[in-house]
Amino acid sequence: MLDSYKTIKTRFQTIEKELQDPALFANPQKLKSLSLEYNDLKNKIELIDKIEKLETELKQTEETLNSSDDEEIKTMAKEEAENVKDQMSTVKSQLKELMRPADP
Repeated sequence: MLDSYKTIKTRFQTIEKELQDPALFANPQKLKSLSLEYNDLKNKIELIDKIEKLETELKQTEETLNSSDDEEIKTMAKEEAENVKDQMSTVKSQLKELMRPADP
């Protein structure tokens, strides 16, 4: 996992814990700020989770491709691997777009 993914996940978990603190409701500005950041990170987390799932799927498909002697299974595995790579590329592009700093 990329360090930036790990940093995002850690920050997301921290904010989740902070939002569960009842004392936070005494500070509406902080509550609003954390809520906005939480929602922003939630979208990124969903995409990161998709990427991780696709990476696992790709590894499994490549293992099947490398371990099978059946040409039909190899053909199906190659097609599946290409499909997963395409999906991963799309999701990574979406995440990259979300990672861009917001315009001021």
